[in-house]
Amino acid sequence: MNRPTILAALGSLALISACSPPAQKTETPVMTPAAEASVAPAAPAIDPAVEPAVDPALDAYVRTYAKDDALPLRYASATHGEGAAQLTFVYLIGPEYCGSAGCSLLVLHRMGDTFDLLGKVSTVDTPVRVLETTTNGRPDLAIRTRGEGVSIVDKLIPFDGRRYLWSPNVAGARDIQNPGGQIVLTDDTPKVTVRAQ
Repeated sequence: MNRPTILAALGSLALISACSPPAQKTETPVMTPAAEASVAPAAPAIDPAVEPAVDPALDAYVRTYAKDDALPLRYASATHGEGAAQLTFVYLIGPEYCGSAGCSLLVLHRMGDTFDLLGKVSTVDTPVRVLETTTNGRPDLAIRTRGEGVSIVDKLIPFDGRRYLWSPNVAGARDIQNPGGQIVLTDDTPKVTVRAQ
């Protein structure tokens, strides 16, 4: 290609560039909250460690047990053992059940879809433990309670043949050091709300 032809070609290109519209700048679209909501990922599944699965029979029992009590009411529950030796623990949390020394603990034995109340222990703090020792055919419990002032004491709660002792401060209950056993309820045990305030 000779020099005049090259110059002519360059001139044509310059003319085409000058006449072409400027390149469009591409911007990422800004999403409105409504648009963001429409493309948001699905909510994660409920974590059982945070929101426990509710046992319908136990929940019905607790609601009936506490039907006339003050709001709010929550509970934590745990099961220990199997068959005739199985115990269900319900730690009630609410104005009717809690004081400065702790809350109330129901000890139940399940019979199908119903429960037999084996004891209501007052002024219980966590952890609640099931011990390896037994009294009158049922395992001893170790509960934590607040003593005089701010002292915290572990107490052994035996079964008297009909019921677990109703308080860690009555005859038959005793202080226990390093209780061991199996922890069944702690402060971190997930709670079920029966009635909100």
